[in-house]
Amino acid sequence: MRITLAETDGLRIVHNTPFTAQPAPADPMREALATAGRAPLPYALDIWDGRTKTFSISWSDDDLRVTTFKKGTWTTSLQAAAREQG
Repeated sequence: MRITLAETDGLRIVHNTPFTAQPAPADPMREALATAGRAPLPYALDIWDGRTKTFSISWSDDDLRVTTFKKGTWTTSLQAAAREQG
């Protein structure tokens, strides 16, 4: 698994893809889904605002799961960071 990490304005953005053998960090939600009969999907994007996970989405070629979405100021911070990148 390949993990890409970005941090800006108190946000941590983690993107997972299945391309290398590097282990993913432990995520209780992913483990709970796997043990509940729903295996984790190969791609994932998680956004943390401080110590709170505010957005989590995972996908494959034929499935999409949004497991976390919490409204908050993190969306404004993310938009500002995107504008700075052009």
